[in-house]
Amino acid sequence: MRVDPVGRRWAVAAVLALTCAACRHDVTGVAGVTVYDVSVSEAARVSTVEGANLTFRIVNHGAAPAYLQECGDFPSLGIERYVNGQWQPLLGALCPRPQTPGPIALAPGVALTLDRTFSDTGRYRVSVVVATTPDLGGSGQAVSPPFDIR
Repeated sequence: MRVDPVGRRWAVAAVLALTCAACRHDVTGVAGVTVYDVSVSEAARVSTVEGANLTFRIVNHGAAPAYLQECGDFPSLGIERYVNGQWQPLLGALCPRPQTPGPIALAPGVALTLDRTFSDTGRYRVSVVVATTPDLGGSGQAVSPPFDIR
């Protein structure tokens, strides 16, 4: 049996197109967003009586210091929940401590971890404000990939 080389090329092209379409992610945060070479991701999860205790890892992958907006002695962690097709900020994620002067400097190659407990089921993501200067000018948000609490 002889295989048509043109038909084979079309079949390969179709498989590649479908594979690329499946790998694509949208702006709602299916994949994480890295800003100024800083990423935030879920590092560990432990189920407790109170809910799910998650550890998040913030990493500076770049060659220069990154500056993070702070809440007390820790980076300010924004928490959003996916509701009705949109990401909604959680009011409980506001900083309960007074901010001390200046941001947190994250040296190149350094990682920080933060723990948060989630008691309500749903789809969430977290973010940190990142800048390349201590005054946080031109800042952006590094956003984690979404995660589900069941």
